[in-house]
Amino acid sequence: MISYVLIFVISGALYYYSEGIIRIFETKDFIRQVPQTSLWMFLLGGIGGLILNELNLSGMPILFKMIIFTSCIFIMELGFGILFNIILKLNLWDYSDKPFNLLGQVYLYEYIFGFLFVPILLNFSDIILWLVYRYDKFSVYNLINYYIRIVTDFL
Repeated sequence: MISYVLIFVISGALYYYSEGIIRIFETKDFIRQVPQTSLWMFLLGGIGGLILNELNLSGMPILFKMIIFTSCIFIMELGFGILFNIILKLNLWDYSDKPFNLLGQVYLYEYIFGFLFVPILLNFSDIILWLVYRYDKFSVYNLINYYIRIVTDFL
């Protein structure tokens, strides 16, 4: 139980702050920009962390984990965007000026970046499991192994 709470809180915080940092780089205003994002992104990140943890414990190939997790985050972010930006008109974000966007709530760049970032997140999940349960799967070399296994799982 404690690992789920830890994963939810840490994943939520990381997602929340990474959204703010990404916005700073998108606006290219490194001096005056204060990271702005919604606290709802904390909830989305926490749920995403729990999904990732369950995928990590499954025996499926890494590539499938990457596709499933990235799609889940993409769908959740689209759902949050439709709810908060379109239905409730909170105008938390608007990607309508980005190429390959969907309803101005998500865009292809996010999906690709998230997809490539998943092995780092899987390694993070391993670290949490190791800290809480001394789960034997964790090693310093896991991150490199995740990227190698993307290819070798299918050979």
